[in-house]
Amino acid sequence: MIGLLLLLVTSQVRANVPVLLCTNSTIVGGSSPNSTLQCKLTNTKIPNYGVPAGTVWYYEGAAVTNQAETTLSTSSIEAFGWYTYTLVLSGTRVPQVDQVYDFNAWWDDPLAANATAPVGVKVIGLNITSYIAESGTTVTNEKFTCQLTGSNPTTCTSMSMTGGSQSFTVINDTHGELPIGSATSDVTASCSCSISATQHTMQSVLDFVTVSVPSTTLLSSSKGVKITCTVTDASSTISISWSSSSSSVSYTTTPAVSTTSGVYTSTLNIPAGAVVAKGTVFRCEATAGMSIWNVRSNNITKTTTIDKYDTVTTSVSDGPISQGRGTSVTVSCKVVGLSGLTSVVWKDSEGTLISNQTNKYTINQGSYTSTSKTQVSTLTVVQSFTSDTNFICEVSNDPFTATVRTIGSLMATTVTVQSGTGIDVKLSCTAVGLAAPTSITWRRSTGALVSSGITSVPYNNTTKSQGSVLAISETTATNDIDYLCQAGSAVATATIDVIVLTGSDLMFNKSSNGSLHCNISSISTAPSSKSWSDEGGRAITTNRTVQLGEKVLDSTAIMMYANITDVQNDMNWTCKCVISGKEFSTVAKLQINAASPSTWPGVSVLILLTVAIFT
Repeated sequence: MIGLLLLLVTSQVRANVPVLLCTNSTIVGGSSPNSTLQCKLTNTKIPNYGVPAGTVWYYEGAAVTNQAETTLSTSSIEAFGWYTYTLVLSGTRVPQVDQVYDFNAWWDDPLAANATAPVGVKVIGLNITSYIAESGTTVTNEKFTCQLTGSNPTTCTSMSMTGGSQSFTVINDTHGELPIGSATSDVTASCSCSISATQHTMQSVLDFVTVSVPSTTLLSSSKGVKITCTVTDASSTISISWSSSSSSVSYTTTPAVSTTSGVYTSTLNIPAGAVVAKGTVFRCEATAGMSIWNVRSNNITKTTTIDKYDTVTTSVSDGPISQGRGTSVTVSCKVVGLSGLTSVVWKDSEGTLISNQTNKYTINQGSYTSTSKTQVSTLTVVQSFTSDTNFICEVSNDPFTATVRTIGSLMATTVTVQSGTGIDVKLSCTAVGLAAPTSITWRRSTGALVSSGITSVPYNNTTKSQGSVLAISETTATNDIDYLCQAGSAVATATIDVIVLTGSDLMFNKSSNGSLHCNISSISTAPSSKSWSDEGGRAITTNRTVQLGEKVLDSTAIMMYANITDVQNDMNWTCKCVISGKEFSTVAKLQINAASPSTWPGVSVLILLTVAIFT
């Protein structure tokens, strides 16, 4: 009987389990800094259940732990066996709508039941109008609205709004309005609502901001592109959303973040390889305030339009050479298909960014031609090239290679002709050491382009050479003529060297000593041979009656002479010279004077001239 009695007492005591009391929380959304949930375990000393073996808070089946915005704590009153468990939600964990958490406690004693209970968070919305406007504009006929809302709304025992210069109007115990009037700068409003002796406040602002996004965005199909939307001068919390005119475009976005006071940025990322048509529009929409607590909010929308190039063509240019007058080379990057002028970035072969340096690099972005949608950007380089060199032009982050090819030498011929005769010559120009075929052009010394009489000599892969021949036909030549042969930036001069041959025409007395002479002038190349011949074409050599000789007059002129003893007849001898393998000639004349010595006024001069020649 005693044992049975003890068992009954024990069962009754075990049935007296601890009591779990939990308190629901009511907050005003958007104004409360946190939400506190609390559960109390009572009667843990009757009998001696003691501290539970474990406790846990749950939300939607997931355990809630100590984190940055959730704080768990425990306190106790040992004398009465009470334990209090608290969960504080802060930051973004503060509920914006009604929520239910669950608390669970358990003991190791198999006869003890778990203690569980739900804890609700009741959210009352104190909502306020939020406005955003563009800087430089004027806002009129708008108003701030404050309204208490929720699934089971309570009333404000009192409501007030302050801000601006207008008067607050109470619509009812949950709704009030404050006109803004006319505004060109930020206007701040504050709405206060007293609920159960607790005053809750929500603030808003008419926020004048600047929203910017590029009007056009160049898309690199190989690398994609990032588009940034920036809001500046913000005095409220800004959210940014994106949308596209094409539902098939794949892209990702980042939420608006603020790393600098008053500045919010959001990025839209189009990945590499994404198919985006030219003309696709992306919209950046900036909104002020916390949208869930706004009675009404507006947005500012800015758009950017995708622009894509059709083609990019780079040049292959020939660099300066050891011969000729080339001192610089220009490479180009031709962009076709864009809707406007773009910035072409130039880099060297190592990928280092090139900037304008007057002593080495000159960048010309060129101009945009709307009819052909073309832009040509050039890079001029002043340096010596010993091997082929690449330069990189980047268009919307896509790299393209422009090449400078080196030329070993550029050689042009000099052709000699005689003054006063017709010209029928061929000038040749040869580029040696070419890595690939190039273009050879001809110009006059004035710079005028020559377009006729040109015969191309094809590129020879064995000798790495290429040539061009210019045929010239003119009726007379009186002065040297230069033609410019150009391959890339290298220039060589081909010269028509006009020499002047002048034969003497003198009179002497019969049986006197006479002289023939021939002046060769305007020569740039010394004659390889000189000779005389008589009327019958027989060569004249020095003998008993003829003395041949020459005299250098200056660096461009030579005089040939033939001194003759005892002149008996008129003489028409031909003087000849050979220059660069070509023979030139003229006639020198000696005539017998028919007048007597006493009546010839020029005899004394001729005798002096003859003496001078013989000496």
